[in-house]
Amino acid sequence: MCPKRALIGSSILIWFLLHSWRGLFIYFSNDDIMNMYWARETPVSRLIYSVLVPFTTVYRPTGAVLYRLLYSVFGLEPLPFRIVFYVLLLVNLGLLYRLTAAMTGNPAVGALAAFLASFPNCF
Repeated sequence: MCPKRALIGSSILIWFLLHSWRGLFIYFSNDDIMNMYWARETPVSRLIYSVLVPFTTVYRPTGAVLYRLLYSVFGLEPLPFRIVFYVLLLVNLGLLYRLTAAMTGNPAVGALAAFLASFPNCF
């Protein structure tokens, strides 16, 4: 990896965490509790089927699998949930960078897109 890319990536990561770290320490929202409830009420076989086969009646099947897995491991401890969600946000930033840089042929445009997307609660 190019040192320039590593510097840009770590700068975006630091910027993101400086502005959103407090979100790691909040409790579950009503939406989180509702999603955990439906994930626990849906049988595991139906969850797996709904992830593999699109257009089922299961609401947010991939998220339900994630909630069910995290709940079975960590219970009602919110910090592990938040850490996993932050990792998913950072993966999305990385994918946005890669996709934008590949589409435009310019890594600077990808870095700008990832930087703009790293602003919490702006859009």
